[in-house]
Amino acid sequence: HADHHVGLPTILVERRDAILEWRRLNGNADANANGNGTSEGHTENVPPLLVIGPAPLRRFLNAFSQVQPLDFEFVDCRQTTGEKWDERFDGVKATEGTS
Repeated sequence: HADHHVGLPTILVERRDAILEWRRLNGNADANANGNGTSEGHTENVPPLLVIGPAPLRRFLNAFSQVQPLDFEFVDCRQTTGEKWDERFDGVKATEGTS
């Protein structure tokens, strides 16, 4: 899977460039897309793309984003297991019954 990881920064950079170019062409260069302008791996007003992957990928993307803005929000893939979802939704169900 390393070949996928190595190509991901290029995709994120190209996505960011395309969004900024579209805004420039449409006279919307200063629009704040996500309301706060900051998140992990995120800079000037480009909405972050959700990236789900292993922890080493997060470290790789964070290091790369020190050189080139990538605009991403990362979720560790271990947080997407059935067990983790069950834990999360059991908590939601428990609070729904208390209102």
